[in-house]
Amino acid sequence: ETACASVALPVDEDSVAIAMFRMVRSVRSGLVTGVARAVHVGRRTQVWEIRIADDADKTVCVSRLTMAVIDAV
Repeated sequence: ETACASVALPVDEDSVAIAMFRMVRSVRSGLVTGVARAVHVGRRTQVWEIRIADDADKTVCVSRLTMAVIDAV
């Protein structure tokens, strides 16, 4: 969630996350790749869909992430 927020937010804003994720299978070796897609990027909330897959493109984890945008401290 930190990577998503840092790309989408101005420097004077930060975010906090509430995530729902489902692990589908484990990976014992090889690489995993994650792809995040912005569903909604608003002034105070963001919603992201994230899919993590192994090197055979089998889904390992799916997530829907909701983030609250807050003023940076």
